[in-house]
Amino acid sequence: MKLIVKKRKVPLAVRKLRALACRLPSNHPKVPLIMNDLKKREAGYKGECSIDFPLSFLEPKSYFIFHDLRLQDQSRFFQLDTLLISKKYALIIEVKNIAGSIYFDPHFNHHSNDRRKRNVLSRSHHTSQPPGITIDQLVLEKRFSLTAHPFIDCHQ
Repeated sequence: MKLIVKKRKVPLAVRKLRALACRLPSNHPKVPLIMNDLKKREAGYKGECSIDFPLSFLEPKSYFIFHDLRLQDQSRFFQLDTLLISKKYALIIEVKNIAGSIYFDPHFNHHSNDRRKRNVLSRSHHTSQPPGITIDQLVLEKRFSLTAHPFIDCHQ
């Protein structure tokens, strides 16, 4: 049995949007916007939950699993989907639930996404950095260190 220290919960935003969608009349002008936002947030939550099945195969009693963590680095807060800790390493798992194909261009440090909508191919270009860069910056630039926590021996 793995030690799930912090369980995953349905996000508050999803619960609020579900409640709002149930309370509004179907002809309310904001219903399409609310339902679109709810659909996106539920897809994100479903993506985060998709990691639970592979994690269930880990060796019993060897890991600490923290879902949906909000941690502080000096004056800033950051969120991690899942943090997996063993005696030898800590693994940050960020899950994205994206439809279509994703193309990474390391030369220009950006990614694009192809999705089919109503039989039309649409490409959206993101000038943001690829997933993982933000975590690398957090670890390297912000000097976030697990050694500050006495329950982990990071030097083995």
